[in-house]
Amino acid sequence: MKMEPEEKSKDDIIESKGPLLESAIKDGVLTKAGEGFLKSNNIEIKNIKDIDEKESFDKPYLKELNGKKYIYVKKEKKGIETKKLFEENLENIIANIDFKKKMRWGDKDFAFVRPIRNIVALFGNEIIKTKIAGIETNNKITGHRLLSPEFVEINNPKDYEEYFKKIENKINSGLNVKKCVVATGGSVVFGKEAMEHFKKIGTVVYLKVSLDSLEKRLGDLDKRGVVHKPGETLMDIFNGRVPLYEKYADIIIDETHLEISQVARKIEAAIFYK
Repeated sequence: MKMEPEEKSKDDIIESKGPLLESAIKDGVLTKAGEGFLKSNNIEIKNIKDIDEKESFDKPYLKELNGKKYIYVKKEKKGIETKKLFEENLENIIANIDFKKKMRWGDKDFAFVRPIRNIVALFGNEIIKTKIAGIETNNKITGHRLLSPEFVEINNPKDYEEYFKKIENKINSGLNVKKCVVATGGSVVFGKEAMEHFKKIGTVVYLKVSLDSLEKRLGDLDKRGVVHKPGETLMDIFNGRVPLYEKYADIIIDETHLEISQVARKIEAAIFYK
């Protein structure tokens, strides 16, 4: 997820309504209701005569509502640094991401769609220091744990996209497989070495679909994990990738109005009966 949050949350003014004046003060003395309200707001007063209709912070005052007077207090709540908010809440945010199925692993009482092995958490160029499922956050990112296990530091979230493309290109350009289908992610087309390698070892098939169909299939780009720049729309991605798909394709199959089985037969015919 990419975002440009504020440095801190906004300052806020919180006004709390207390009991009726006649319930809070009797015979010139605070009642239990009055004492309880002030205590719950961490306010002490030496003289109840200090309670008047002049509004101020951290001091009780009177306010009329529907013809009756109530005791109120007003406090200023200072904003909290956004980085600190993330450090305190990031584990809950991730735990509450909605997936149809979640799993637990080891002895951890933390559920996620897959076991978590590493967590990169950055606010600008600073690490959001916390733990998620017992794993410390950091600024080190890695590719496939078998094919590209080395860790590389990134100093800004914006560096992630370029790093991802480099790792994707490296892994795909090193694949050496026979008699199998390699179904890549759509961003692999940005890797020149990977695409040239695929053309050498096999047949590159581009399954052509309309922009409307892609919108229905993909939904939210961030939730789907589509590599894109901040503010980039699906149309931008479509227009940027289609020329590359067509450039590297040995065979182009138009999927419009076709069932999966029909697409499979067209691919078979194009490869084996051309």
